[in-house]
Amino acid sequence: MSEYPFSAKNTPPNCVDPDFYQAFQEHFRGSFDAIKERLTIYVSYISELAKNYPEIPAVDLGSGRGEWLELLNEHGIGVYGIEKDNNLREVAERRGLTVVHGDALEHIKQLPEQSRSVITAFHVVEHMTFEEMYCLVKEAHRVLVPGGMLLMETPNPENIVVGSSKFYLDPTHTKPIPPEMLAFIPKYLGFFRVKIMRLNETVSLNKTKHLSILDVLGGVSPDYCVLAQKEADTDLLQKTSFLFQETYGVRLEEIAEFYHRQFSKKLNLRNTRLLLYKFINKLCRLFKNLLSLSKKVIFQCKDICR
Repeated sequence: MSEYPFSAKNTPPNCVDPDFYQAFQEHFRGSFDAIKERLTIYVSYISELAKNYPEIPAVDLGSGRGEWLELLNEHGIGVYGIEKDNNLREVAERRGLTVVHGDALEHIKQLPEQSRSVITAFHVVEHMTFEEMYCLVKEAHRVLVPGGMLLMETPNPENIVVGSSKFYLDPTHTKPIPPEMLAFIPKYLGFFRVKIMRLNETVSLNKTKHLSILDVLGGVSPDYCVLAQKEADTDLLQKTSFLFQETYGVRLEEIAEFYHRQFSKKLNLRNTRLLLYKFINKLCRLFKNLLSLSKKVIFQCKDICR
């Protein structure tokens, strides 16, 4: 994904090598295959809509190298991408993918009403101003068919390492976006239902027996996606309702509570050991006193018997 690298307000100066962003993305974001594998979780969200709207395409804003485009093509789902970076667009086209050169927001503004089944924006909104982000969601609601979906994935600032450091590795990022704030925009603009999906965590609270403080700082899901669905007839909404009932990822509150319980358990164990140690010491002193007393009694008995 190109991650919407350069808007009109933050176009890089001419001294920046045009190949820089592609090299930067490959170094920090991951290989084509790794990103493609990471995106497979979304296919089930798209498949049900594709069955209802087989002739209406999906569009991927800021499609970059085309990982998502290739994945949908493999599942027989019609899709094309919008990409502003020519180098990334050419990478996608060499893989036989359909990509239009242009600005994502300008493109969606020009689309007719109810003309797209799905609009995806993977790591795009963190490069936008709030006004651009708001406009994107507003236009998406106009352009989507009934029951159509908008997916916006972005770095998760609930992850302390991401929010305080890794987010700023990319010089074209504007500022981190809290999940609740991004989710509120489609709710406000009339989407029927909205879901926050926290994703790509390496820590599993169900399998982990021990958490370090580093796990607390960096173990929260590093990315999240806001999934918003437009209102539709009851039948289609029922077919896709399961998508909004699943629970995903690791929240900061969960991992902090897990660590707190673990720490409290250790503290209780330590206190128990300390109490046991004190009890044993007290018992030893008691036995020592009893032994000393016994010796005195024995000596006294010997004296009496003489």
